[in-house]
Amino acid sequence: MRPWILCLEQDRAVWIRSTNSQTMESITCSTAWRHPWPDRERPEHPFVESVQTWLDALPAPGKSLPQEVVVMFSCDGSYCLELPRQTNDAMPTRQKLAMQCEDFVPLDAEQMEVDFQASPSGLTIVAIESVPMVSLVNSLEQAGLRLVEITPTLPTLVQSLQRAGQLDPDGVVLLSSLSGMHTELTRWHSGKLVSWSRMITESPQQQLGIDASAESPVPGIPVTHITAPEVDHQPLDDNPDSTSLRLGSLHRALMSAAEDLVSDRLTDVFRLRRGQLAWHDPLRSVRRDLNRLFTAAAILWLTLCVGLLWKTWLANRTTRFADQQLVASFQETFPGQRVPSVIVRQFQNERSRLLKSGMASRATSASASTVKQATDAREVLIPLVAAFPTNQTFEVESLRINDGQFVLDLSIENHEAAVAIVDALRAAGLDTQSPTSERVAERKVTSRIRGRVRDES
Repeated sequence: MRPWILCLEQDRAVWIRSTNSQTMESITCSTAWRHPWPDRERPEHPFVESVQTWLDALPAPGKSLPQEVVVMFSCDGSYCLELPRQTNDAMPTRQKLAMQCEDFVPLDAEQMEVDFQASPSGLTIVAIESVPMVSLVNSLEQAGLRLVEITPTLPTLVQSLQRAGQLDPDGVVLLSSLSGMHTELTRWHSGKLVSWSRMITESPQQQLGIDASAESPVPGIPVTHITAPEVDHQPLDDNPDSTSLRLGSLHRALMSAAEDLVSDRLTDVFRLRRGQLAWHDPLRSVRRDLNRLFTAAAILWLTLCVGLLWKTWLANRTTRFADQQLVASFQETFPGQRVPSVIVRQFQNERSRLLKSGMASRATSASASTVKQATDAREVLIPLVAAFPTNQTFEVESLRINDGQFVLDLSIENHEAAVAIVDALRAAGLDTQSPTSERVAERKVTSRIRGRVRDES
């Protein structure tokens, strides 16, 4: 079964799927995963609602089939760098490359995932921000879709066409985006990516809005402009070195590239599903820990020592302050009397004497009549526990109850169990919101459920 393709651009995403051997179907939706302006704040989970919106727009037969998804991204959501490599250097690790990219990319090494292609002259690195991609992995898995790979759109397409013999391994390749608002440029040498960048067009009606020969570092370098019905723009007729490769369907070409990627027919491609994004990697839980094990142990030991010293000093200071407050309160309440050694016992004796005289009872009744009573936690806990379904296996990690409202953190095996628990709580008469789930291991999902007891009045 062919995988689905999710093409991410700056402010939109395009779902592509094959309904049969001859028919391709696409759905375009807006998304806020990467804002073009720094003053706009990106949502914490930008793909949670978007993925469900995309799936709701699909026909009913396509929803019941479990699918594999290949995510392709444009140059808007990534960074492409060319770094020189010393002749005496061994093949660098991706962690080392991520640290080198910090000098050129506005991200920390822990906030990006990188992959590279090596050539005799240097390394071509493609980096992508991992924070929104982690949200995408969780959102796709919660919707029942398995993310196979994350890869750049144009470089992967060009390598698939080079493998099929439709493109030469050397030259410049241009492709208009699916939105038609910009054009991407890639330069290749011996089948290796040298550069990947975006060229802004003034309008979609213009041929490309650039001088391709000026973008070519070497005079006479061949330039190929990929055209297709989905991005139907004119080729660069005014450049004698430019040619046009007309595809019958760009969506079908992307689908073929995704199939080559999934079946490992494309070997030397950029694969970004690693590190934080490799959720199903069995070594993921120890890969980063092994690199920092001894450093983390030393930091932990020092932190514990400093924390114990700080806690001891803070407890002693709090004790001294409480003693001073008790002495001051006693001297204010009983002026002229000697401060006893046990001040608390003296206050308890005076309180007992006031209770016997009835003064404390009248004061307590008068003040309690003006205070609104909060909802008893037992009125939430008892019906909540009684509503738990007996056919589901789960573990309650925490439960917080505050004035009729509750926040329930569960550990379950899959996302469907969280939905079943919410349905059971709603059937028992509890106002419950939809669960927020996240997979933390292969057979473990954490889910948070919020709700409240219905007001019968």
